Amino acid sequence: MISERVAEIAKQTYRSAGLPLLGMLGGFGLLRRIRRDSAPVLMYHGVIDTHGDRGLLTNVTQVDTESFAWQIRFLRDHYEVVELSKIVQRIRNRESVSGLAAITFDDGYLSVFENAAPILREYALPATVFLITGLVGKQEMAWYDKVEAHLRNTSLLDITIGDVDYHLDGERDTAIRAVMRRLKTVDLESRDRLVVELIGKAGEVEPAFTKPYRLMGWMEIERLRKHGFDFGVHSHSHPHLTKVPTQNLHLEIDAPAQVVSDRLGVAIKNLVFCYPDGDWDDRVRERVMATGMLGAMAVKNEITPPDGDPFALPRVSVSRDLTRAMFMEAIVGLTSWLKKRIPI
Repeated sequence: MISERVAEIAKQTYRSAGLPLLGMLGGFGLLRRIRRDSAPVLMYHGVIDTHGDRGLLTNVTQVDTESFAWQIRFLRDHYEVVELSKIVQRIRNRESVSGLAAITFDDGYLSVFENAAPILREYALPATVFLITGLVGKQEMAWYDKVEAHLRNTSLLDITIGDVDYHLDGERDTAIRAVMRRLKTVDLESRDRLVVELIGKAGEVEPAFTKPYRLMGWMEIERLRKHGFDFGVHSHSHPHLTKVPTQNLHLEIDAPAQVVSDRLGVAIKNLVFCYPDGDWDDRVRERVMATGMLGAMAVKNEITPPDGDPFALPRVSVSRDLTRAMFMEAIVGLTSWLKKRIPI
């Protein structure tokens, strides 16, 4: 059994040396041709204008505008970027998705409107934004962003949440990850109780520090729609759906689908659902299918195959940590293929 230390060294070597070398040798181009029958569907969150200071990226899911711009240019130059619904419909019909790609954004951050949309308009490329309907226009952060914003900006050096101590002095990112992992494992009632406790102990967050977490309102959504953006459904409150009682699933799936349909004038049969945090099971999948929506997106960090399940389609997560070589690798799915065979 490979030790954790050896595995970590191998992973870092693969990323820092192996992938750039593969790119220099033309390997990514070859892999794109080999896997051309599958379509990369990219998953973004916030797109932040850092003015060159990448330290302003407050979490791993964000990307800076410079990185986003070259990634979009790369997609434009190597794929036909289409609406997500076109890829989902083709997969439902068992038709080819060869050479296609799609761009998606989870949660509906205001930074997508402010920073990503102008870049996409410059290259005339479509994108889909998945909305948390219960937060649209509410001037409120999602629960996980509240946790991060309060922990990142509190003056406390230690904090106790639910009888567990977390050390923030010099270990803030580690503590934030530990709290998030814990909140994702407990039931929803316990999660909400712990979040309230955390906010009460951490204290207020200055408005300037909440900017990366702000969400779009219906005005921004309407303006994007007029510029060719599509919108999908990302639940009402972004819970882990496998923890939602069966009798309440309609509140997180059916109801938000109806809201998006009514507000934007899109038939439910043309909407795509997005499982919050990629969390779903057969019960959740069947509820989404019962609404009549077109399909559903998971995470899985893999490119979308033509024979995939239309209600559990994978996407490629794009984060602040991706180098150019790592990005080009991700959209051909090499690492995900290798992970099934060796521990990287």
